[in-house]
Amino acid sequence: MQAASSGGDREAWASWANAYRSAIVTDAVRPSVRPMGPHFDPSDATWKTPDGQVAFVPCQYLWGLGTVAPETRWCVFATAALCGAALACFVLPSLVRTLRRRPPPTDEGLFAENETPAGSLLGRSVWLDNARFLLIVTIILGHAISIPTMNMPEHSFYLQPILVLTSFFHMVSFSFISGVLSKPQLTKKRMGRVLTHLIVPYIVSKVVWWLVALHGDPSAPMINLFDTYTTGGLEWYIASLVAWRLVIELLSPLRSQVLMLLALALGLVSGYWTNNRELFAVQRTLSFFPFFVAGYLFDAKGAELSLRASRWIQIFARMALFTALAFGLRHQDVLSQFDLGTLGDLNFDYFSVRVEGAGWHWQPREPCGLDYHLSWTHRFVRYAVHFGAAALFLAAVPTDKCFFTEAGGQTMYPYLLHPWVTSFSLTPMLQRFPGFGLYIMTPGPWPGGWVWMVLGASALPQALLLSSAPVRWFFSIIIEPEWLGHWLFTPEPQPCKSEQSLADVAHGDDQVTATSEDKRLKNDSMAASFPDYRTLARPVGVDFVGQGGVNEVHV
Repeated sequence: MQAASSGGDREAWASWANAYRSAIVTDAVRPSVRPMGPHFDPSDATWKTPDGQVAFVPCQYLWGLGTVAPETRWCVFATAALCGAALACFVLPSLVRTLRRRPPPTDEGLFAENETPAGSLLGRSVWLDNARFLLIVTIILGHAISIPTMNMPEHSFYLQPILVLTSFFHMVSFSFISGVLSKPQLTKKRMGRVLTHLIVPYIVSKVVWWLVALHGDPSAPMINLFDTYTTGGLEWYIASLVAWRLVIELLSPLRSQVLMLLALALGLVSGYWTNNRELFAVQRTLSFFPFFVAGYLFDAKGAELSLRASRWIQIFARMALFTALAFGLRHQDVLSQFDLGTLGDLNFDYFSVRVEGAGWHWQPREPCGLDYHLSWTHRFVRYAVHFGAAALFLAAVPTDKCFFTEAGGQTMYPYLLHPWVTSFSLTPMLQRFPGFGLYIMTPGPWPGGWVWMVLGASALPQALLLSSAPVRWFFSIIIEPEWLGHWLFTPEPQPCKSEQSLADVAHGDDQVTATSEDKRLKNDSMAASFPDYRTLARPVGVDFVGQGGVNEVHV
C-alpha cells in the first residue's frame, strides 16, 4: 500500500497503527476494550476496518514509539535492568579476574584428554530422579486440565494459575536436567543409544499416531516424520534432545561464558528465523537450548550436597512456590500475560499471537516495525522468569529417597503413553455423551468444572502406573529396544585369546602372571575410584533425559 500523502491521512494511519497492536481480542471476550478502528474478525482470521474491509498498516507507520505496545515497553525496561545487573554482578568481576590472573601455558592445548568431565556423577542421583518424576506429573496434570482452554479463553478458566505456574518450570527443568546428564562424551556406544532409545521411539510414536488419524479420516495426508506436530506432538522434545546432544559435542570446546551467551542469542532470535512448525521442531529446539546448556555447565553434585547440608533452602523454595500459587489464584489477570501462545512464549514464534475466544485463533503480525523488532525482549523476560522458577522447583525437590524415586528413572514411558489414556478414556466418553461435555466445559468449578480437578489429581497415580514394571515390560520393545541395538550395530572387536597370549609371552613371563596381591590391590583401587564399580559391568539402557551419565538406567 502506498504511503498517505496528506497530514490527515498520516494521522489516521498512525491511529490505526495503535489500534493494530492493541486490538487482539474479540468482542465476545472483552468488548469494553475494542478500539474504534481495525478489529479482528475470527470468522476468516483477518483484520477489518469499521466498514468491513481488510485492514493493512504500512510498515513506515510502525516505527514510532507510539506504535510500541505497553507490554513491549515494560519488557524493554526489564531487559535493560536484567542485562545491567548481570553485567555488574557477573561479567565485570569475571573480566577483572581474567586480566589479573592469566592461566599458565600448557602443551596439551585445546585437545587435551579428559576422561572424567568436571561435575560428572557416578551412580544414580536420587535428587534428579525425584525431580523428573515430579516434572512428569506436572506435565500430565497440565495436559489434562488444559482441555477446556481449547473451547474458552484461558484467562477465564479457574485452573489457569496452575497451568501458567507449572509451565514456568516443567519443560525448562526437563531441558536443564537433560543437559546435566549429557556431560559424558558422545562415544560410539552412547551414539547407538541415541538411535535406539530416542530416534526409534520417535518414529514409532509418529507412525502410530498417523495410523490412528488415518483410521478416523482416510483422506489424511501422508506421514511426515520431520513435522513433529501434525500427528502426535509430544515427540518434539525427543527431536530437540537428539539435536541438543549432537550440537553440544560441536560446541563443547567453547568457554562456558561464550557457550551460554551463544545459546541465549540463538533462543532469542529463533522466533524471527523459523516458524513454529518447521522441520524437527527447530524453533523450540533453539528456544529451549539455553536451559540445556545451563544444565550442561551446572555442577549438579555440588548443588545436591548444598541442599542436603541445608534444609532451609528447600523450605524457602517450597514457601516461595506456594506463595506464587496463592498470588496467581487471586490475580489471574497478571498471569494472563503469560498464557500459552502470548508473545514471547518459548513454544511459538514471533510471527503471530494467540487470540483467545471460542477455540484457538492466531493473529498474524506485521513482520516489520519497532514493536516487531523488539519482540525478543518478551522472550528475554520469560527466560528470567523460567530460570527463576526452575531454580525454585529444583531447590524444593526432596533429596531423600521417596516412594516415587524409582519411577523417576523411567520418565520416557509416562511421557509417551499418557496421551493415549486421554484418547481411550475421556475422548470416547465426550463423543458418546455430548451433554456431559457441555456439563464439564465451564469456566468455574461449578456445575461441572470440578471434573477437571479430579482429572488433575489422577496425574500422580497415572504417572506411577505408566512407569510400573508391567507397563515397562510390555512397551519396552518399542520404547527401549535393546534387541534392536544388538541387531543393528556391529559389536566392538574383542582381542583373541591366542593373540593375547602371544603378546603376553613377548613381554616376558614376569608380565604374564599376576599375584593375588596384585589383583587385590587393583580391585581396591577400582573400588576407591568408582563407587559400586561392579554394577558398571551390567548392561545399561538410556534414560529419558540423558544419554549416558548420571542417571543411566541399570537393566
